[in-house]
Amino acid sequence: MMVRMHRGRLRDLAVCIYCAAAVALVGTLPSCGSESSSGSPVYVAVTAGRAHSCAVTATGAVDCWGDNTYGQLGNGSQQTALAPTRVPGTAPFTMVSAGFYHTCALTTTGVAFCWGANFNGELGDGTTTNRHLATPVAGARRYTQIETGEAHTCAVTDTGAAYCWGAPLGPLPGGSGRPPNALTPERLPVEPLAAISVGYEIACAAALSGTTYCWGQFAPGLPDGLWSESPGVPVEVFPAPPLRSISAGNRHACGETLSGGVVCWGRNPFGQLGDGTQIDRQAPGAVAFGESLTGPSAHAPNHSCAVTAGGAAVCWGLNSEGQIGDGTTDIRPLPVALATDLRFRSIAVGFVHTCAVSDESTVYCWGNGDAGQLGTGGRRSTLIPTRITEPASAQVPDLPTAPAARRTRIR
Repeated sequence: MMVRMHRGRLRDLAVCIYCAAAVALVGTLPSCGSESSSGSPVYVAVTAGRAHSCAVTATGAVDCWGDNTYGQLGNGSQQTALAPTRVPGTAPFTMVSAGFYHTCALTTTGVAFCWGANFNGELGDGTTTNRHLATPVAGARRYTQIETGEAHTCAVTDTGAAYCWGAPLGPLPGGSGRPPNALTPERLPVEPLAAISVGYEIACAAALSGTTYCWGQFAPGLPDGLWSESPGVPVEVFPAPPLRSISAGNRHACGETLSGGVVCWGRNPFGQLGDGTQIDRQAPGAVAFGESLTGPSAHAPNHSCAVTAGGAAVCWGLNSEGQIGDGTTDIRPLPVALATDLRFRSIAVGFVHTCAVSDESTVYCWGNGDAGQLGTGGRRSTLIPTRITEPASAQVPDLPTAPAARRTRIR
């Protein structure tokens, strides 16, 4: 799931802009507030994958922790990290997205880098070679958003054009096999987009026109069988309100409306739509919570979260591993505000864990911790928000140079 700096973080945004300008002028990253007065990193965004997590600092460094079987932590190894480790590279990043077994990020200039598993071309570098370090995505395009899913990646350019690569999101019509993998970015046949999200064999997008689209084998909001016409072609979700942001999970999705509030739709066996029922819903409907919610995250099989205007973390759905964060393992068809004095700016759900950035620019995680994805220094699961440990020191060699433009289509 992709995360970017919260729009309310004006101070951190100014710091990042200053740092980016300094890099452009002098070629190095100055010391400009990447750490708090206590020496801890100032985090501005967090993302949660299947069993690993990553966060972006105010100066554009990326720290990752958890499962590293395929190099998805980007630190040059395949060793699990129980505490945050730095992704090598001096090019500042603005956002990062953790998928199943791979991770992608964007630099301040919009260059896309990916690392981790690449069995299906999900890193977009024209190969199927796993990468343990940040590797440039093929092409000279500049992106404003990047999203990772199970084995699929999509990104949006500054003109709203969408490109995707990796495994197809479903079989060919009639179940007659699957389309070939896309090893480099390929243009998505859809109108200009404001936002995109990739889940587990599904994807959804919010167009600049206000139209909402979903596609893939298990696309939410589409009549049964419609996906089989072509799993790689976006289909309109109707009726749907215009959305500011969108987040796709496993057969369900949530979005923040332009008018304020959060809506969800799709499969609902564990209450992941947050409407108080466990009944599937084809059309987007409001999450049943008394306060306005923002920044929804549904990039999980069966739970979703958002934050209130006051910074309270609110979650709903399956809670088998404590991923809701309310101190229980009870299923929650209705949204539950976490009983804590902590206030959060953004939140991200993983497979069975959740992470969030606090008002103090620290990261807290909860839920399943078997692979170290909570970043607490161990493998213990927790039912309530728990602060991640201090990151391990890391050397930061330069990132590889982004490739020149090329238009190779591997099909």
